[in-house]
Amino acid sequence: MRFRPVRGMRDLLPDEARGLIRLFDLSRRLASLYGYEEVILPTIESYELFAAKSGGEIKERMYTFTDLGGRKVVLRPEATASVARIVASKMLGYPKPLRLFYIVNLFRYDEPQKGRYREFWQAGYELIGSGRALADAELIEMLSRFMEMAGLRDHRFKVGHVGVHRALMGIFKVPEHEQDDVLGFIDRDQWDEAMKILSSYPAELRDVLTGLASVKGGMDKVFEEAWEQLSRYEPALRELERLREILRYAVMLGVPRERLFIDMGFARGLAYYTGVIFECYSHLRVALAGGGRYDKLISLFGGPDMPATGFAIGLDRVHLAQVEAGVSYEDRTFKALVVLAGEDERVVRLAGEALRALRGKMGARAVLDVSARSIKRAFSYASAQGYDYVVVVGRREAEKGVVSVKNMKTGVQVEVPVEELPERLPD
Repeated sequence: MRFRPVRGMRDLLPDEARGLIRLFDLSRRLASLYGYEEVILPTIESYELFAAKSGGEIKERMYTFTDLGGRKVVLRPEATASVARIVASKMLGYPKPLRLFYIVNLFRYDEPQKGRYREFWQAGYELIGSGRALADAELIEMLSRFMEMAGLRDHRFKVGHVGVHRALMGIFKVPEHEQDDVLGFIDRDQWDEAMKILSSYPAELRDVLTGLASVKGGMDKVFEEAWEQLSRYEPALRELERLREILRYAVMLGVPRERLFIDMGFARGLAYYTGVIFECYSHLRVALAGGGRYDKLISLFGGPDMPATGFAIGLDRVHLAQVEAGVSYEDRTFKALVVLAGEDERVVRLAGEALRALRGKMGARAVLDVSARSIKRAFSYASAQGYDYVVVVGRREAEKGVVSVKNMKTGVQVEVPVEELPERLPD
């Protein structure tokens, strides 16, 4: 009798496995560059962990069974919920923000097709404890860097903000569970089903949601049109302004504006998202990665209210895109904390230049401090975390076109033009 893999599962022979393993290595290098620490997650989790906020589409496709102890369990369909559980139960006393990284195999009973399997691999990056726009912006820049390192230089982003949708529905008193269902249907482009849920609410809500869905394109065009449509809805305008701030920071940190496509009708199937959401595409025409902000998930699992944001990369799809394009990624061997003293445009832009110099030319692990610490506290944090250098970027530095660099071992601090940073770190 000849056995084959179960439908939707795969054997990866050495040539195929090698490409995926290289992406594992690249994912770990990205984590190292940006200061993320790896965690290892269990393959089997309780059903309730994912039933709460995974969204209808995923719940319907989970591998669910009862174990020998009579417990209802699942093969994990995604990993953010597992990380939120760990933070809520075991890591509340850790310094914030937490930067956590994982590589996992996941399981969903989807219909197998190109780029979609029932067992697949993801690398994920979760930034826990910062609610600032700068944190979301750095994640977008971080994902863009991964795609560059993977040789997929044609990548682009689709960006939206479910906080705008939730704010609109909140104005009309739509309960959260119905908001989740509406966003799930919008994600699957089932607008008729979404509108059925909202049929008992004023037609004004349905009109503004469907009108907003037609607003898409580049940054300037979208924000002008969306602002006009939302002018009567102050809570939604605040969320829209948040999206504008995130994308402005992303551009300052180095993401080309032309790679950012904004779709105000965009939603994602995971019900825990509360703010910005994004997906990354290439020539493969399926999403290679996706993520967003989820500020309520940790409290759902018994922790305190804690802001969080993150993304995951579909490593199987990235490998497929590499094979189809005939590209490969650079190998780099890879500690500096970059602290902002002020956040005006010149400061953030100069910080982005410093980070690119440290990570790109030096292959250094360089972390942007997104916690609004005082400079003194930032130095204490850097010392406790074992950073070799602290790079301070403030208005004074921006005016002079330099950065202030302190060697944490010797205490020597100098001002260095940013373009000379790789060659002039203080001894």
